[in-house]
Amino acid sequence: MGYDVVVAGGGIAGLLCAREIASRGHGVLVAEEGHEVGTPEHCGGLASIAGLDEMGLAHGAGEGGHAIASALVASPSGKEVEIGAARQGVLELDRRGLDKTAARQAARSGAEIRTGAAFRRREGGAATVGREEVGCRIVVDARGAHAAMRRDGSGAIPAAQYEVHADWIRGGRVEVLLDAEKYPGFFAWVIPSARGGGRVGAAGRGINAGAALEALLESRGRFSVTRKVFAPVWVGGPLEAVRGDTVAVGDAAGQAKPTTAGGIFSCGMGGVLAGRAISAYLDSGDRKDLLAYERAWKGRFGAEFGRQLAARRALENLDNAALEGLFAAIAPGLAREVSGSGDFDFHAASIAKLLGIRGVLGAAKAVLGGKIRGAVRPGPARASPPPRRAGPPGKV
Repeated sequence: MGYDVVVAGGGIAGLLCAREIASRGHGVLVAEEGHEVGTPEHCGGLASIAGLDEMGLAHGAGEGGHAIASALVASPSGKEVEIGAARQGVLELDRRGLDKTAARQAARSGAEIRTGAAFRRREGGAATVGREEVGCRIVVDARGAHAAMRRDGSGAIPAAQYEVHADWIRGGRVEVLLDAEKYPGFFAWVIPSARGGGRVGAAGRGINAGAALEALLESRGRFSVTRKVFAPVWVGGPLEAVRGDTVAVGDAAGQAKPTTAGGIFSCGMGGVLAGRAISAYLDSGDRKDLLAYERAWKGRFGAEFGRQLAARRALENLDNAALEGLFAAIAPGLAREVSGSGDFDFHAASIAKLLGIRGVLGAAKAVLGGKIRGAVRPGPARASPPPRRAGPPGKV
């Protein structure tokens, strides 16, 4: 049996790619190794309504989604800045439900989805799925961060995330906990759920993420854990997306945000843009149409990802003393200013903004060595650049 395209992986990027290709009349097989679409659920589960709408998933937002009102960013010693998020239109989502919405769309468009069917290899004009060999012209690699790690192991950070029920999880408020000793190069997070409780996670370079998360939970008081997930997060930035007749999308293409590893939108749009480019290529046979995918994605996200990578390089050099100094220097009224932003995502400019770097650049210069400047958008001398907001990791 033959298909035009085999999509390896049934996550959000792979399913949206399959939807776009199948809706244009081409034969698509989605091979999902797991026995259920949307499982295991690695993601923190935050996305904006605007982003869901652009991906064609706005109707899926109602499946377990509820509004996030604010985000609390905390220093190692517990200094806190709370940022209002009411204007950003951010939802905490049931990721299983969202992925199943994308799967239904792909299936209704004509794609075939198989669960418990692992993509094995590609040889010539055929792909091995489970024990079956199927013909195909294009393979889409949508197998997540592990696929990216096989190409570049340095871009991944170990992470753990638990589903937790505890009375200290405050509904509607995300927490981002910075500590360069406990979570080097990253942070811990608390994301409330509409169902009560929430997702609590931790990640950092060179640490036992599970042990770090257990220590955080023990420090908070009583809790119950109903699910544990251990999986790396990708923060290394985008990888080459088109190699021969193999097209990578989502985490497999490094399309998760370097600052938070979130990627519901950036990865999902990778699937959408790839699907459209693959369809055009199947119709025309002109490779320029296929290569248009990578250009389109970079045109949409490349500049911002470049700033995020610069911010990551600078912030990974900060120790706890430097973090405390930056928190101490946050100007009065900064939280209100950032709360007025219309964008929840933790972009590079907002990292600098939230830590007061524009306002305290002189004091921070010795610590940062000026490296953070490349992460801050140019702006008038009298005003800071437009702030953007932070979100926890995992396809946000």
